[in-house]
Amino acid sequence: MLKMGSHRNASLTIDWNQFGPDVFRFEVLDTLDPPDVPDYDPTDDLKVLEELWINKLAPFGVAGYNTPRKS
Repeated sequence: MLKMGSHRNASLTIDWNQFGPDVFRFEVLDTLDPPDVPDYDPTDDLKVLEELWINKLAPFGVAGYNTPRKS
């Protein structure tokens, strides 16, 4: 989406276009090992995992491109 200029995060898109992809690093922070259960839906588990990492990293403002969630 960034390469095509259609990412939903405007700030990230602006920096991507200005500085280029070589200044960005993407890393896998965690993985979800789904249980061996038929019809398992990982949606809720992925939301919890994402929230854990957002709380740990606090990627807001100069530290990242996330927007703090409203309480």
